[in-house]
Amino acid sequence: MAIQALETAEERLGLEIRQPVSITTLGSDAEFRRAIGGKSSHLVAVARARRAEILINRPTYFAEGPIEQQRTLVHEMAHLIVGRRVQRRLPAWLNEGIAMLTAGQGGYGQGWRVATAGAFGGLIPFERLEQTVAIGPKAQDLAYAQCLSITRFYLKRFYPKAQQSGFDPSPLARALADPAAGPGLVGRLWDPGFRDGLEAQWRGSQRSLFSWAAVLSGSGFLWFAASGFFLLAYWRKRRMAMLKRQRMEDQERRDAELGMDIPPWEYEADENE
Repeated sequence: MAIQALETAEERLGLEIRQPVSITTLGSDAEFRRAIGGKSSHLVAVARARRAEILINRPTYFAEGPIEQQRTLVHEMAHLIVGRRVQRRLPAWLNEGIAMLTAGQGGYGQGWRVATAGAFGGLIPFERLEQTVAIGPKAQDLAYAQCLSITRFYLKRFYPKAQQSGFDPSPLARALADPAAGPGLVGRLWDPGFRDGLEAQWRGSQRSLFSWAAVLSGSGFLWFAASGFFLLAYWRKRRMAMLKRQRMEDQERRDAELGMDIPPWEYEADENE
């Protein structure tokens, strides 16, 4: 699985790591926390680019299904490749976004999480996502969802051809790893003015989606939807009763045409039983 994940990550990024990769698995949350030097226990794995090493929290990893396990490995391999090939450290939001795109992670649920947070003022500022996305289990899912959304927007804005092929991260990855142009590109990403401008543009591009999320999540819409479901259920019940009554009438008419009328005392006998 690790070999396949490395090959997948290299192919999708268009870059090779050019160094052997080691994987260390830890058998408990406590061992994993000690290995990564922190208190976080909600992470599945951590990549250490300088050592070309991946640390895996074994209980959490094996609680995932096979598809998610493979995506986790591809995600961490992407971190190693980018960390080894790019000369300067990337902002955390872009580092995670590239890894998620490479691993094929993210879906409707994450998009809706970002939209809902944007609708109610709960988005995490870009500045906070520059250094790390490990900001606690409650905000973790939103942090990753935002990283993916921002990275997609960045690709759409500066690498439009990458969007046409399903948000392909390879053009950006190769540009970042370029020995001549890469350092300047990374330096611009760390510039506060560029960061604030990118955040404003991203929020502007999501404004209509945030508005829809506010409408669909509001109490008024929920009451309206509940009333609609109640009326639909009532209409369905009435329709089923009408169809049942119609079938009974049709059956009685067919019986009468065939001379199979049932005398009244037969109904009385059934009721007494």
